[in-house]
Amino acid sequence: MITLDLFKILGVLIIISFLSSCEHEIKDASDIQGQIILSTDRESYTVSDTIRLLLENGSAYEIAVGLRCSNYLEMSYKKKETQNWSDDLFLRYMYLKCPTLLNTIKAGAIFTNSIPAEMFNSTGTFILQARISMLPDSSLTVVSNPFKIK
Repeated sequence: MITLDLFKILGVLIIISFLSSCEHEIKDASDIQGQIILSTDRESYTVSDTIRLLLENGSAYEIAVGLRCSNYLEMSYKKKETQNWSDDLFLRYMYLKCPTLLNTIKAGAIFTNSIPAEMFNSTGTFILQARISMLPDSSLTVVSNPFKIK
C-alpha cells in the first residue's frame, strides 16, 4: 500500500522528470535566430563555378530543411539592383513538380549542398534565403552572406 508520503515523493519525482525533459523544448523558431547560419564557400564565382552552400545548425535543437527533387535546398534568392534588393526570385528547380524530401540537421551539425552558378541565369550580387523548420510547426528564414557571380 502506498502511503501519503510516498505518493508525494513519487509526484515530485514525476514533475521534476517532466520539467527536465522540457528543458530543451523550443517554443518558437525565432528563439534560435542567429544560431542557424547559411553561407557560401566563397564571395565570388564565375558562371561556370559551383556554389557550395553551408547550413550550420549552431542551436541545441534539431532543425529541418526541404530538398526539392531530393537534391536541391529549397530556397529563394534576391539580386542587388542599384541600392536595393529585388523581390524574392526562385531558381528553376523550385518550379519542378517533383517530391520534396525533408532533411533533418542535428544540433551542432553542418549541412552542405551545391548549386551551379549558371542556375541564376545572370551575373551580379545575390543573397540566398532558406526556410528552416522546427517541429511541430515553427519556422524561420535564414539569409546568406552576399556573393557575386561574374
